[in-house]
Amino acid sequence: MPAPAPEILIDPPAREWAGLLSGDPGPRILSGHQPGLWHAGIAAKRIALCAACRALGGGATWLVVDHDDVDPFTVRYPETTEGGWIAATARLDVDRLVPPGTPAASRPRAERPPEVPPGFGRAVEALDNGAATAALQAATATESLLRVDLGLTGAALRTTTDFARLSEFVALVEMIRADPDRCVATYNESLGVAPGAHIRPLTVRANRCELPLWRLRPGEPRTPVYSMQLAEIPTEQLAPKAVLQDLFVRRHLADVFIHGTGGMGYAKVADRWAQAWLAESLAPAVCVSATLRLDLGVPDVTERQVADAHWRAHHAKHDPSMLGDPCAATEKNTLLHRIEKAKAAGEDPAPHFQELHELLDGVRREHPDRLAHLGRQPERLEALLSDAEIARDRTWPFVLHDPSEMRALHDEIEARFAAVGGAS
Repeated sequence: MPAPAPEILIDPPAREWAGLLSGDPGPRILSGHQPGLWHAGIAAKRIALCAACRALGGGATWLVVDHDDVDPFTVRYPETTEGGWIAATARLDVDRLVPPGTPAASRPRAERPPEVPPGFGRAVEALDNGAATAALQAATATESLLRVDLGLTGAALRTTTDFARLSEFVALVEMIRADPDRCVATYNESLGVAPGAHIRPLTVRANRCELPLWRLRPGEPRTPVYSMQLAEIPTEQLAPKAVLQDLFVRRHLADVFIHGTGGMGYAKVADRWAQAWLAESLAPAVCVSATLRLDLGVPDVTERQVADAHWRAHHAKHDPSMLGDPCAATEKNTLLHRIEKAKAAGEDPAPHFQELHELLDGVRREHPDRLAHLGRQPERLEALLSDAEIARDRTWPFVLHDPSEMRALHDEIEARFAAVGGAS
């Protein structure tokens, strides 16, 4: 069977990207994500990065967000059980005790686990590389898998923990240090442009305010930074929170940045914040994402179908037409008319009610199998609904998809950028 067509989002359309740039040759095009085996929607950003750079003559950089507190070696996969499909979790590493909140950059490199979950053998082999940190080990493995599967050209990998070594980041930290109150006030005021992003305001108290920075110390969980601490923290121990990261990258490193759907909320806040705090505009942000789903052989059941099944199971006891008895249905309607007529005339409708109950009791006795069948449907559909929710999940690692599906995703994104170079 041919692979199902992927659902792809490129906003604005690829043909408009050239118009976002200043026209300078060799635009810097960036994207990125936390290290790990991403789902197809994130892989779409990596594919678009390659396609856009080829179309626009730019340089590609992939940011490895290694200061985030993620475990790059934990994976999810669908597993079938006696009760149906479930979302299972496994690690592509030996078990270790790592404190919660530890950034990917501080986690130990993966070692081959005693058991490899189904579908992840290639990923475990790809982790056997010489990368210096756990985050780069995972990022390098993902890059190698995409190169093999899709023929992607390489992008320069850059970690966010390296930002602290850049003079531009040092200067930005100094601006925060010089006036933390204004930095935080404009930040919090800017959150209103993207309420759906669910970005938490920075806390403000009488003698201190939380800053848009993390403190990183080797092997330890990251911690928030407050205004009265900043003077004592070495810059090399600082990393940006999500909105500051977006602002910094689009202010200093990128001519265009490719976000996913979630990241666009951070970009909207960063745009407003840059205007309010710095009186500046940032490089444009664009959105790329995609949806691929695994074929688990599960019927597509919805909550509405389950509710309808409950309704049918209940109403069939009172509606002969639902049990395939049209004569009894006609008789029921006649009795209902007599009941209403008796009420309107001020007469006692009880005899007609009694006749109606006797009719329905008789219909139920005549159609027990049909009633039992309808009664079983809600439970059956509820079980299928749980399976369907697993099948509708779009966030399974891309290595679990059939290679033809990933190739279809790649080819469609490439096709959308095919004419971009001529428009620039």
